[in-house]
Amino acid sequence: MKRGLFLTAVPLFAATLAGAQEIVTIATRPGVTQSFFIEAMHRRKPEALALLYVGGGGNIRLRMEDGRVKFGERNFLPRSRGEFIRNGILPVVMDAPSDQGQLTDGYRMGAAQSADARAVIAELKRRFPGLPVYLVGTSRGTISAAYLGGALGGDAPESGPCEPLAAHGYFGKEAETVDAIAGWMLEKPFAKEIE
Repeated sequence: MKRGLFLTAVPLFAATLAGAQEIVTIATRPGVTQSFFIEAMHRRKPEALALLYVGGGGNIRLRMEDGRVKFGERNFLPRSRGEFIRNGILPVVMDAPSDQGQLTDGYRMGAAQSADARAVIAELKRRFPGLPVYLVGTSRGTISAAYLGGALGGDAPESGPCEPLAAHGYFGKEAETVDAIAGWMLEKPFAKEIE
């Protein structure tokens, strides 16, 4: 069976993508979908994206009701999404994937969450090319953000975290890192972030 990325978007109103609120659902793993909410930027141009991981069980119950997006907004991050917009950051609120009623620490620190996050980030990079993506968590959501920050830093480590064959030693990102160093040295364009 071929694995692919399937996308379902439910826009609230016709507008440019940066100006429209929407629920996006993508296939991330076999038989699993991941939904997330992209807030409207209200005519502001985003300079970065923030994947917002809530605490607790991580399930915000993202849904459409009476033609409107609904979800649990009491958590600090969804509640403060207007503050991210005010600072030029497009907030993307993550929900629990379809195979997780409540996010366990095992999921938050596992390969399944990494696969889900990679698919979401790929979709966001397709929609918003060139914008950096940051992971933001609160309470138990910090477990997700911290784990993903390490799990998405290149090849799996083959040594301790502060050893040469880990993210600390740019493991799996050698070519991109040297390209950036050389560009800086030769005063040529270079990547300021290596993913």
